[in-house]
Amino acid sequence: MVFRLYEEDHNGQLPVSTNGFGNALLILAKEYPDYIHNICGPDDDGHIFKNAIKNNSTVLENQCSRVYAQGLSETNDLQICILFDRNSCKGGDHFRSPWGHRVREGCLLDGEMVVISDEKWPEFSRQQVDLLIAAGFSRTNALHFYPAAK
Repeated sequence: MVFRLYEEDHNGQLPVSTNGFGNALLILAKEYPDYIHNICGPDDDGHIFKNAIKNNSTVLENQCSRVYAQGLSETNDLQICILFDRNSCKGGDHFRSPWGHRVREGCLLDGEMVVISDEKWPEFSRQQVDLLIAAGFSRTNALHFYPAAK
């Protein structure tokens, strides 16, 4: 996974940008352009990141198809979901099907992939907010990544 590569190359740290998680993901995209598809959600071909690299511009958070909970490292709780689909889709990004349940796929800090149904998303979000607060995030910042936990 691209986050592991970044950690290995940056003393265990993950990308961070004071301009939002869109730009933090752009840092990954610039350094590892062959892995742009890993930071893009369903139906996203990565053109936002490719154009930002080409034009030396920024990526706003609302342009991202995946949400990235930045500001963590391998020393935090490995069950924190650091990257997940902004929107659910039938079957998820990897198992798309017209008859599947609506799900979001995410990546935990330990690299494990999780699939969360729409029905379970609010509870999952509440658990993630608690984990982020335990990691030192303010409740407001944690809810920024997981607004369904409100």
